[in-house]
Amino acid sequence: MEELDEVAPMTHPWYAEEAGFFGPSYLEEYDELLSLERTVAEVDGLATLIPAGATVLDLNCGHGRHAVELAGRGYDVTGQDINAFFLGEAQRKALDRGVSVHWRQRDMRDIRDVEAFDAVVCLFTAFGYFETEAEDQRVLEAIARALKPGGRLVLDMINAERLFRVFREKDWTELRDGSVILHERRYDLFTGRSHETRTRVFPDGRRKHVHLDLRIYPLHELGRMLHAAGLGVDDVYGSYQRDPLDMDSVRYLIVASRPPARPGSAPAESAPG
Repeated sequence: MEELDEVAPMTHPWYAEEAGFFGPSYLEEYDELLSLERTVAEVDGLATLIPAGATVLDLNCGHGRHAVELAGRGYDVTGQDINAFFLGEAQRKALDRGVSVHWRQRDMRDIRDVEAFDAVVCLFTAFGYFETEAEDQRVLEAIARALKPGGRLVLDMINAERLFRVFREKDWTELRDGSVILHERRYDLFTGRSHETRTRVFPDGRRKHVHLDLRIYPLHELGRMLHAAGLGVDDVYGSYQRDPLDMDSVRYLIVASRPPARPGSAPAESAPG
C-alpha cells in the first residue's frame, strides 16, 4: 500500500488548532493519561489551595477536565482557551455534568479582566508555548492583573530538573487503535526549548506529522519571572497532594499570589469584553 503523509501546515504557530496537535488526535493520544480518576485527584489537591466558592480562571483550559470538575464542586469557573474544538468538548462535558462554566475563546495573552478572580490555574504544562520569553512574561503580567489582591495562581509544570536527567531523543507509544506514535526530540541547551516531531503511523499505513516547540522553564527561572510580574511565590510542591519537591518529582506545582490590597487603595475596573 502506498504511504500517505498528512503534514500539518506550518503557516500557523505549533500551538494553534490549525497546526494539528491540539485536536481529536490529542485526546486519543492522552486518553489513558488524562483519566477521570486523575482529574478528580488533581482537583482534590487544588481544593486545598483555593477557597471554597472562589472565582477561578482556568487558563488554557483545554477540553475542560479541571474546569468542569471545579464547577461541580461549587466554584465559579471561567474556562479560557484558543482552541474551538477543545471548547466544544468542554461545553459538552459541562452539559453532561449539569454544571455552568463561563467559556471563552481567547489566546492566553488576551486576559482582559482586572482584579476579577480569586484564583487562576494553569495546569498540565500549559505555559511556555510562545516564541519568546517576553510573550510568556506578558502572560504572567496579565494573570497578575486578573487576580484580586491576595488572589492565587496555581501553576503546574513538568519538572525540568528531572526531565533533563531522563531526556530521550527517540521513543514511541502505541495507542488503542493500533497506531504508533514516533517521538523525535531535540533539546536546545542554549535556548531552553524542546523541539519535537511526532509521527503517528496509522494501522492502514497513513502517517501524520505534528511539531511541538516548548520552552522548558526550570523552577528558578519561573520564580524570577513571577517576581517580575508582581507575584510572590508562597509554596512549591512536587505533586497536587503537596508532596515535597525533589529531583525525582515528575511535576512541580507553584503557588504564587498577588499581594493584598493596601488600606485605602481604590478597586480597579475591568476592561470591557
